[in-house]
Amino acid sequence: MKKTYDVIIVGAGIIGLSIAYYLSKRGGARVLVLEKEESWISGSTPRANGGFRQQFSTRANIRMSQLSLPVFESFEEEFGVDIGFRQDGYLFLTATADGAAGLRHNFDLQRSHNVPVEALSVVEVATRLPFLHTADLVAASFCSEDGCADPYSIALGFGQEAKRLGVRLELNREVAGVETEDSRVTGVRTAQGVIQAPCVVNAAGPAAARLASSVGLELPVEPIRRMLVMTEEFPEIPEDIPMTVDIDSGFLMRKESGRVLMGWSDPDEPPGFNLAFDPNMIDMVAAKAIARVPCLERVRINPRKCWAGLYAVTPDHHCILGEAPGVEGFFLANGFSGHGMMHSPAVGMILADLICAGRTDLIDVGELGLSRFAEGRLIKETVVL
Repeated sequence: MKKTYDVIIVGAGIIGLSIAYYLSKRGGARVLVLEKEESWISGSTPRANGGFRQQFSTRANIRMSQLSLPVFESFEEEFGVDIGFRQDGYLFLTATADGAAGLRHNFDLQRSHNVPVEALSVVEVATRLPFLHTADLVAASFCSEDGCADPYSIALGFGQEAKRLGVRLELNREVAGVETEDSRVTGVRTAQGVIQAPCVVNAAGPAAARLASSVGLELPVEPIRRMLVMTEEFPEIPEDIPMTVDIDSGFLMRKESGRVLMGWSDPDEPPGFNLAFDPNMIDMVAAKAIARVPCLERVRINPRKCWAGLYAVTPDHHCILGEAPGVEGFFLANGFSGHGMMHSPAVGMILADLICAGRTDLIDVGELGLSRFAEGRLIKETVVL
């Protein structure tokens, strides 16, 4: 006998679990989350760097962050899980005229949307973070509401509460494809059989394009490896520094449990599902780190504490949200391009609106629909980390 649900969510990462929670919070729907791995929250979510920011270059990404911020600020009270949310801020730095022009443009947009961003002088940057090399800097921006949190704990909170409210989670259940009839979703196929539902949500992270192809959709989402380098304990840099980003080199860093977490995105990284950490990344990141933070020349790095994860990247670095064109009942929550953790509460609220009410007042979801690629309506995010 075929099992029947109202909504099937494919993927038990932070996005799928957020959607499951906000659907269950409304009550009434029979919701099933299917995860292909042996454990939940085991894919990209626990490998993320945990950053949260409102300092984006488009209104869509700013709005997604603003919807999510109050959830993170009250997360422990609502979910009973400490996510380690620290609002130490994000600091963007540049030593070029083009970089300064970009920061000014973004600053004006962010302030117009009530983001409490500050333009800092070079003297102010040097005073706040005296360990930085600042002689070449020409501009900086800072937002004190930005910060970081633990992605795994956030997903755990969403998932535990969703299960308490009646959501069913099944592990080791890989979805082979979405079932349709007359361009309408009827369920999903698994190795154990067909599970029926009139609504299926693609929350498959880096594997989202594979699932979409089962209904003939071309989803422009590619998995791209991103690597993070962790040092040994290094007290010379204070624990409460902001996430510091050199936009010219792409280098970023923050403190975590006494250590320095550093990253840099290789623009030549090919798409793929490679999760191996490349030890050569240590030297590449270290060179960029020392140029901006000279004292890091004295830090020790243990390759066993470094790791790799996957971004699910779209051509314009914005997510794809909403019902898929031409496939009624197939909803997309894909391509977060490294912003999945920080935007997960917003995604859950928006998808719950769309599934339950057929619309949402939270955001102009049409901007983020799949059809924007075919129609040439890309909304390019320029602050990509």
